Amino acid sequence: MTPTHFHSCKRLKRTGATRRHDSIIQLLLSFCRQAGMVARAEPVVRDASGHRTRPDFMMLTHAGTVYVDVSICCPYAFSNAGRDPCPTRERRKTSKYGASCVAEGALFIPFVATSVGHLGSEARRVIDLIVSQHHVNHIKPDRSLRSVITTAVCVQIQTGNAQVESSALHFLPNLPYQPPLHPSLAHLAPVPVFTHTALRRDPAPASQLPSIRPAPPAPESKLPASADVDSKRSAPSSPPSHGLSLHDTSSLTLQSDPPSTRSPVPTPILLSRSSIRTLRPRPPKRSLADRITAASDSDSESSASDID
Repeated sequence: MTPTHFHSCKRLKRTGATRRHDSIIQLLLSFCRQAGMVARAEPVVRDASGHRTRPDFMMLTHAGTVYVDVSICCPYAFSNAGRDPCPTRERRKTSKYGASCVAEGALFIPFVATSVGHLGSEARRVIDLIVSQHHVNHIKPDRSLRSVITTAVCVQIQTGNAQVESSALHFLPNLPYQPPLHPSLAHLAPVPVFTHTALRRDPAPASQLPSIRPAPPAPESKLPASADVDSKRSAPSSPPSHGLSLHDTSSLTLQSDPPSTRSPVPTPILLSRSSIRTLRPRPPKRSLADRITAASDSDSESSASDID
């Protein structure tokens, strides 16, 4: 397998090549709209064999209606060895779409480039047409517009090449990757190949899982049958203790602890000023009539003391 096999193999390059083709169309349409042109992509119409019957997009220029079809060819393919593939692809595209475009009164220009960024003569003609339309529409002149469009197309082609290789690697089988060793490390042992199955851990056995032991049941009282029946009738129903001792519920000691180790520690009660104020007894509230009576009595007593 050669390093450029992904760009020439018909089975592996199709998905990535389609993405690269569509991205270049959208790039050219954006430059056409920036130049004030009316441009739109043509609908995909295919014949019985699956081939397209319409070019990629159309643009209205000062020279009339122009149809453009984008095509990217690989110079490393065996069919293109030793020659420039752009002129051959341009003639093939013109013979395919030229007659139908002329019948509609339009002009057809193929936009052909190689996967290494070389643009054909007809592709440069399309770029010149966009630049001239930019000046015809009285937009601010830009002397570097031609080089900007050319550079953007070449960069988009390289981005599409990465998509071609990425999509081709997706269809290859999942083979383990062996990293190459430096010549100075050739005497060492080979690096083991780690796969997803080698890095997967088996579940822990049941013996290593934490177990929760339930509390032992409470000892049963040895009472005669008659006393047991009487105690059941007289004893009120109580909620379950959930493993707590029935003899000393204040210490909250489990049944499993021996009685000798029980040492209930008194919990200190910390009271704040607000809590002390709430605990202090308050005088009862008096009604409005009682308050008026008490006020009148105090006034009468004060007047009497003044007379004395």
